[in-house]
Amino acid sequence: TADIAVNLRWEATPQLVIFTDYTRQISFAGQGDPYQIINRFSASFQAELTPVFTLRGRAQFDHADTALGVEREYMSLGSAVAYKSSDKMWVEGGFTWRNGDIDVPGDFDYDDFILYAGVIATN
Repeated sequence: TADIAVNLRWEATPQLVIFTDYTRQISFAGQGDPYQIINRFSASFQAELTPVFTLRGRAQFDHADTALGVEREYMSLGSAVAYKSSDKMWVEGGFTWRNGDIDVPGDFDYDDFILYAGVIATN
């Protein structure tokens, strides 16, 4: 099987951009499994609320099948707000919720919540 990537970008308005992506790729699986095939679907948006505030959102779903028959599923939803304090500096903060399921003996499920903040500076 081959790697595939399809990326679409739609500029709905000058302030709103919507992205959708599909990828299919082969990667290492680990734990004695030689490889896995990952199908990933994602959709995101970026909305310029004002000249200094930008809102971002993202949803992603991954499904992986390994060479030994193990299935993994992963889903995440996230949002962020960015503040442009100058042409060379941004401050951003957001959250992501993740949920996953690994179909192995004993079945393993997880979910977690990530909060983050950061500064982007350029010269």
